[in-house]
Amino acid sequence: MSNNPILNFRKTPNEENRSEWYGKLLKRKNEVNYRVWISFLGHTPIATINCIWAAIKRDSFIPDKVILIATPSAEKVFEKYKEVLRCLLEYYNDHLDQNNYLEIIRLSERPTFSELQMRIKGAIDRYMAKDVSIAVDITPGRKIMTVASLSVALLRNVDRIYYLYLIDEKAYGEKLYSEIPCRHQILYQIVGDELAGGKFVIELGCDKDVYSKR
Repeated sequence: MSNNPILNFRKTPNEENRSEWYGKLLKRKNEVNYRVWISFLGHTPIATINCIWAAIKRDSFIPDKVILIATPSAEKVFEKYKEVLRCLLEYYNDHLDQNNYLEIIRLSERPTFSELQMRIKGAIDRYMAKDVSIAVDITPGRKIMTVASLSVALLRNVDRIYYLYLIDEKAYGEKLYSEIPCRHQILYQIVGDELAGGKFVIELGCDKDVYSKR
């Protein structure tokens, strides 16, 4: 059994799908130079890790940098999950900068709505560039955090907005992504429709064989 928690749960890929998804990964790599993941951090950090994992497996979105916006108490809970996040990103990203892959932006313990909006807006605006792809995860944290992150992400027209819906939280709330059956977790993505001038939600299906690191 490997010390890497990601390797312990990895399934052997289907060889036929391997080349197909490797090609897609290369194509996406050439489209952007850098990928940033931005999210509030709740008191269940595994929800944050699982949504990143789902985006990698279902949408081939492999972050180069993860920005987590957290209260002091949430940051303290996250400490024991840092290594899991590092292993996940390191496994799928050959070019991960070990010294700069994670940033934590601190909130007050009881932030106001305006503080929440200001913090996530600041994080997004720092990376608004043509060669940077930004994903905002609205899964973690309290409802006020979801509203704040969604409103700013829509206003700033970020590349991807994700929400990972766990159908049975009682049974799987403390499980890592690969320990949860596919049918019990749904990854939603809010995407832009430029022709229609609006947004719509798509449901991303079960895992793909993201075998090769980009």
